[in-house]
Amino acid sequence: MPAADPATRFPFTEARIRGWPALPTGRTRLRDATCPGLACYVTPEARTFYFYGKANGRPVEVRLGGWPALTVEKARELVKAKVAPNPAAAAEARRARRGAHTLSDAWAALEANPTRRRDGAPLRPATWRSYQAAWDHLKPHLGARLLADITGEAVATLRGTLLRKVGPAQTRRALALLVVLLGGRMPRDSSGRAIQKPTIEPRRRFMDAAELGALLRGLEAEPPLWRVFWLCCLLAPLRRGNLARARWTDLNLDHPARWTVAAEDAKGRKLLAMPIAEPLARILRDWRRQNPGAEWVFPAGLTGGPRTGTGPIVSVQHSWARALLMAEAVRLCDSIAPCEGSDGRTRFHAFLADLDRLRGEALRLAWDRQGRAGPGSPLQRGVSLLRERATALGIDAASLAMRDLTPHDLRRTAASWAVQSGASLAVVAASLGHADTRVTEAHYGHLSDDPVRRMLADNAGRLLATVNPADSPDMSRKSRITPPEGRP
Repeated sequence: MPAADPATRFPFTEARIRGWPALPTGRTRLRDATCPGLACYVTPEARTFYFYGKANGRPVEVRLGGWPALTVEKARELVKAKVAPNPAAAAEARRARRGAHTLSDAWAALEANPTRRRDGAPLRPATWRSYQAAWDHLKPHLGARLLADITGEAVATLRGTLLRKVGPAQTRRALALLVVLLGGRMPRDSSGRAIQKPTIEPRRRFMDAAELGALLRGLEAEPPLWRVFWLCCLLAPLRRGNLARARWTDLNLDHPARWTVAAEDAKGRKLLAMPIAEPLARILRDWRRQNPGAEWVFPAGLTGGPRTGTGPIVSVQHSWARALLMAEAVRLCDSIAPCEGSDGRTRFHAFLADLDRLRGEALRLAWDRQGRAGPGSPLQRGVSLLRERATALGIDAASLAMRDLTPHDLRRTAASWAVQSGASLAVVAASLGHADTRVTEAHYGHLSDDPVRRMLADNAGRLLATVNPADSPDMSRKSRITPPEGRP
């Protein structure tokens, strides 16, 4: 541990922790005068709370969490309640608790205080929803068991059952929650090995040029709020949740434009200050001029839906389903138009006019108590009519559907296109806000071999051209092997 300096011992406050200057290199240890054992290390990058003391005659140091996600008062509570100065007594208390409490009791305690175990930070709403879904899988199998009776064999049986019923993704979430409820430990089997979570292949779905072009053309017919929102999901290097909850105070649209996400809102609990591309900055400036005085970038009051409020947008799935249907309509119109002696854009405008007619029919049927509307919304019925028309013309309508796409695939599409254009994985990782480039490599590393692929194709063409020595160097260019467009 660093040598203690009397000037670094004082009663901790939020203002003192925030204002303490960081050295250019190394770290400074601050000690709390009102809570023995509580320290805060100040480095150029962060401020982190630690508990320090002695165990079995040896000094120990336990990381509590980073400031400001972990406040001064919360750090003091952790030192007093969760970090016992006597490790043997703490272990005995844990054994007694596991022998008296069931897994349902541990879940009830987490419900009463939904915070992260390692630093006491509040759980995000999305994380809590994931925990609730995972608990539905755990409760029927282990909910009534005492914590001490949850053995490695029981967890292995649960793992196999959930893999068969709900698949690897939900099984991983259920086992992750089990570790949280058991206090951060995974039970071990008879051979002493911890039960492993099932592995999941990274999702690598992204849009090709035809899909993306159809989506962007379809967005032109959508309400302005959703058009700008989905463009931000594609062009801004932020996650969908951060975009939906953004305030105008988080944006600096002057050159160079920048988007800031507070540490408590970021996935990695670190402040993000991400650059905004100038084309997107122009779109956002126009959007702000259209909504002067708004607090939220995407206020719920502009969605036009039945459930609106004064806060930001919450649910985007309905709009995403509409966007995919509209993109499918664009692709169907482009395929149908040549058969009808027209062009795709003219046929799509005719489709939008048909939508207005279908909406009028739906309104009239709503007022007629004896009337029965057709299945689905006017947009769904309109796309169904396009599919029928395409099938009658001998066009494979199923191949034009926008299938297996999620809102997050917009972010994945932007990163995939950047990698295929030659951007390094390190730059792409920085643009996505990934703290570890291994995450970026797992999702996009397979795309970074395109330059190697092109070199091998060119070289193969030159090698194969030697079969005829009379061929000139110009002739060898004709025999080059060109890789097909799309995914490698």
